[in-house]
Amino acid sequence: MDKWDSVRDKINESACSIVCLQETKCDHFDIPFLRKFLPRRFDKFDFVPSIGASGGILVAWISNHFVGSILEKRQYGLTINFTSVVNLVIWKLTIVYGPCQDPLRTDFVTWLRDHIVHDDDNWIFLGILTSTGHWKIGINKVEICRILLHLTTSLAILV
Repeated sequence: MDKWDSVRDKINESACSIVCLQETKCDHFDIPFLRKFLPRRFDKFDFVPSIGASGGILVAWISNHFVGSILEKRQYGLTINFTSVVNLVIWKLTIVYGPCQDPLRTDFVTWLRDHIVHDDDNWIFLGILTSTGHWKIGINKVEICRILLHLTTSLAILV
C-alpha cells in the first residue's frame, strides 16, 4: 500500500463530506491527480498553491452534500461558503497555513484580526501556525486560540 492509499483509506473511514489538506507542497491540482488519493465522491475542490516546498492548501467536497463558493483566497488562507444541500444551512470554512516569516506573517495576522465573526455565524477556522515561537509581532497565543483551532497534524478531515 502506498501513501495515496493510506490517505484515501482514512478519508473513507471517516465518511466525511469535506476534506482539508494543509502543507500540500503542490503548486497545482487537477482531477486526475486528486483521483490518486481522494475517493471519487469528492467532485469539487479549490486550492491555494504552495510556494516552493512549503505551504499549500486543498479543500475538496462532495457536491451532492454541499454547494461551495469561494469567498476569499490568499497565499495563507482559503475561505469557502458552504450551503448544505439537505437542509440549506449556510456556514463558512476558513483554512489557514500561517507563515512564519515577514512580510507574509504580518499580513496574515492583520488579515486574521480583521475577521468579524458574530456569535450567530456558523464559521469554522482550521489552521497550522508554523514556528509559533517566532510570532513576536504583538499577537498573543490567547488571541490566536480564540480564532483558530490548532491542529497537530497536516491532515484535517471534517466529519
